[in-house]
Amino acid sequence: KQWYQRRVRGIVDAFEGHITQDGRIYGRGTQDMKCVCIQHLEAVRRIKDSGTKLRRNLFLSLVADEEIGGKTGMKLLCLSEEFRALNIGIALDEGLAREDSAMTIFYGERHKIWSRVTFSGNPGHGSRFIENTAVEKVRLLLNKANEYRENQRKRLLADSCMTLGQVTTVF
Repeated sequence: KQWYQRRVRGIVDAFEGHITQDGRIYGRGTQDMKCVCIQHLEAVRRIKDSGTKLRRNLFLSLVADEEIGGKTGMKLLCLSEEFRALNIGIALDEGLAREDSAMTIFYGERHKIWSRVTFSGNPGHGSRFIENTAVEKVRLLLNKANEYRENQRKRLLADSCMTLGQVTTVF
């Protein structure tokens, strides 16, 4: 019950929306896809308003579930006859939310890898220091993953020409 009562940056309750005097929008869900969606919509509006004639049709699709692999959203759309008939030449994903007016586009192919890992070991007990437990093994794996993530972060920060599309974020 308390999680939804927290204030977003001390400005507004999470389930209330608030637009500041300088045009910033605060509230639950305003950071993720919505800002990039509005960038796409605004870009299409500006192209249309400018009278620019494009060589191809421009389509904008807004589908849910990209955080869980797109199986019930984008995948179903891509498998449809309607989508195939569009003859899509290029597709842009959600991109990256930014606080300035620029839009970051990555050209790298990124994939998620879902894994199921089973750990076995000696059963534990709160009153003893039992060695070789499954929890110890889980901790070792998580430590390695965090170490790899930190190394990737350092690579990104060390090279101003490198972008998020060139490192693996893990988690």
